[in-house]
Amino acid sequence: MSGTWPTTPLTVITPVRAGQEQELAETVNGLAGDGSPFERLSSTHFAHMVVIGQVGVGTSEVPRVRRRLRGRYLVFTAEFNSPVDDFVEELRVRLAVAVDEIWGRCIGYPGREPDVAFHRYFRTNTVPVLQRFAAYDATVEEVLNAVDIRRQHIELAVQSQTMSPDQLLDEFRRRFPRP
Repeated sequence: MSGTWPTTPLTVITPVRAGQEQELAETVNGLAGDGSPFERLSSTHFAHMVVIGQVGVGTSEVPRVRRRLRGRYLVFTAEFNSPVDDFVEELRVRLAVAVDEIWGRCIGYPGREPDVAFHRYFRTNTVPVLQRFAAYDATVEEVLNAVDIRRQHIELAVQSQTMSPDQLLDEFRRRFPRP
């Protein structure tokens, strides 16, 4: 492992209060894309939310059957580089307004204060992650650094089309000095 903490998965499923389903779905859909509040969390690789009201069961041999649930549920999944309690605390503190807007529409949400009740709510609604697929085992910072180095290499490759081999070597050494 290259990072300071291995990637940790989390899945939290919370029942949505009756009458709040549409507003919650709109709030969750509004989080997609650039500017998501989850970008403010330093250890988050991935975070996704969806409101569900039915589940599909079946296999390739048996036709898929849809089963309606008794209500709607908010499913939150995330992958991050920290212990679960640290991640939940970062949610509570750094995403304060968004957290209240989202989970405030769910049954039993105690609010962000006291922090003990907030953490208990997430632990109570956490389900085990039995299978996961990680593309890499690195911290968010390491991934962002690698993406930046890749960008710099692409820029140099484009700019080097008219350079002599000596100019290219000089420019490469200037941009990527040895540690």
